Amino acid sequence: MAPAATYRRRAFRLVLAVAICVAPTLANAPTVLALPAGSQNVAYVYDFGFGSPGSKSCTVNAGGVGINDLNPPGCGASIFRNAVTGGAIGAGNTGTYGGVNFTNLTVATVDANPDPATAFNGFDSVMLYMVCDIHSHAKLITALNDFLNAGGKVMIFDGDRCAASAGGIADYTGFLFPFQTNSPGPVGAPAGKYTSIDASSLTTGLPLYVDSASPEEDAMADANIFTSPFGWCKSIAGANLTGTTGLVEAYATTVGGGLAIYEGEDYWFTWNDIFGINPHYKQVFDLVLHQKWNPDGLPCVHPASGITLLPMTSTHFVGESQVLTANVFDVNNNPKPGIIVSLSITGGPEMGQVFTPQATDPSGNATFTLTNTGGAGTDVAIASFVDINGMTHMSKPASVIFNPRPTALTVNPATSDFNDPGTVSAVLVDTSTSMPLASKTIVFTMGAETCLGTTDASGLASCPITPSEAAGTYALKASFAGDINHVASTGSNNFVVTLEETTLTYTGPIIIPNGSASTLSALLQEDGVTPIGGSRPGQRWHGSELPRTHRRKWLCQLCHPHRQPAAGPGDGVGRLCRRRVLPPVVGQSLHYAVRVPCQRFVRDRQRQLHPRHHRQLLGCSVGEAQQPQRWPGAQELQGLRRLHEHASRLSGGLEHRPRQQLGST
Repeated sequence: MAPAATYRRRAFRLVLAVAICVAPTLANAPTVLALPAGSQNVAYVYDFGFGSPGSKSCTVNAGGVGINDLNPPGCGASIFRNAVTGGAIGAGNTGTYGGVNFTNLTVATVDANPDPATAFNGFDSVMLYMVCDIHSHAKLITALNDFLNAGGKVMIFDGDRCAASAGGIADYTGFLFPFQTNSPGPVGAPAGKYTSIDASSLTTGLPLYVDSASPEEDAMADANIFTSPFGWCKSIAGANLTGTTGLVEAYATTVGGGLAIYEGEDYWFTWNDIFGINPHYKQVFDLVLHQKWNPDGLPCVHPASGITLLPMTSTHFVGESQVLTANVFDVNNNPKPGIIVSLSITGGPEMGQVFTPQATDPSGNATFTLTNTGGAGTDVAIASFVDINGMTHMSKPASVIFNPRPTALTVNPATSDFNDPGTVSAVLVDTSTSMPLASKTIVFTMGAETCLGTTDASGLASCPITPSEAAGTYALKASFAGDINHVASTGSNNFVVTLEETTLTYTGPIIIPNGSASTLSALLQEDGVTPIGGSRPGQRWHGSELPRTHRRKWLCQLCHPHRQPAAGPGDGVGRLCRRRVLPPVVGQSLHYAVRVPCQRFVRDRQRQLHPRHHRQLLGCSVGEAQQPQRWPGAQELQGLRRLHEHASRLSGGLEHRPRQQLGST
């Protein structure tokens, strides 16, 4: 901006030229184009007006505030009056321009909001007009950052007022996209120009502007030029009157799709009050106002602002791996190569696992392999990178689920004699790989018996079970309880209990005196070792098994094989016999009658007995206990020696059912 004397001098020099010029012939005349849809509801943020520090051209307040401030350039706070329309766009605190609604919002109002995140609720865009003391308004900076991160649009017009000679050099420290500028202030001389323009929707139709072209202006001479465009993309580069070159218009985007646009040309102390509306200001302003965003479609190689991590959910068995792919992109979803990406596991069995950071490839991808070593569970992975502004961007969490492996337990059939140990076994495998599982505990159960086995390298587990159940077929069950890596499983098969091998040894006397009482006994043992109590084997009668009678006495009959007097006791066929009631089982000894071979006697005509050498097996008959009959004395029995000889053969006549012949002592 030039002082008043300079204005007057240039006014006389150029008034004729202005009168005869037509827009199409102007060197700086813009091309009229249809503007894209952009901002619709704008919060107009300012903190100065009539009488503010740096005011240079007004001594009487013309009235109005903000967008409707009627004070002239160099004094008023309206960008419309100073550079765009030459007047107000509404009344009070609201107005409309180009179909876009504007509402005044002072810096003090933003500072008074207890929640900066809600300061711009109801607006899709924010326009900061020459807020040169922004560094002293922390809440405003926080509100702007929150708004951008939420996807809003912020337009910063930081021109000639923000200089040491006027409102002070703006300090954007703490802003999402901080910057520093060279700021000559409102000097006023046609000494600046554009040096290059990047073609985009933000510069559509703009010529390579020069201040000195007709009509003369100081838009670039007094412009604030970026000296540290950290994180910003070029739109327009130029030079101000100090000779400083750099970005005069730039933009930056956030991961949430927010768009910040910086415009540093002289939009405050302009020459509009002398020459009318300069079409250059209006065209630049309109392009900024109507620039769309999220996406913005701008061609700049935007800084990386977004990251994803895929797949979002995946499922595996324990011990397996998952490849996770992080993709880094800009606001227009263009891939960003060469970005260093880190991966962290924030939860699950692999929590805390460290991965080597990876640089993204030309497609913006960086891959990481997550291998499960901590057992079953869900790992939560997050990828991140640090952008050029030093901000960390993180992906949404990805879940990698590691399930226990399924198992199968195959039980082998088993058998053993009663009370003899038998080996039971089963094979455990991982059904997802068909591989055996080693060092796993298997529990076997058969009836009342249980044993534990541990699988070997082939998955085989075995252990002994000694059945206490009677002979028969029983269910043999096996179970694997599972662990952090494997699912539980069960299996079953048959266990056949067979009859135990037994031995029965005669332990009674082998010489039986005639006419005397004699106790016959035998010892029943399991496998010839362990005595068996509470059992009684059956007997034979002419080769047939007789039924057992428990808790009863045994009636036993012995017949003498020799000739006896006809009047002697017999069994009706000429045999001399004697009966005896034997006692029941006592302890572990069993009492039995014996089988003896004998001769049959017949009578001749003189009624004399004659032996007929006919051998047959006689022995005990089983029945109810009977009273012994009265028998003749021992003197009536002859041939005692021979009877003893027959008795000595007892060991070959004892039997035990159901399995073995009896032994002898």
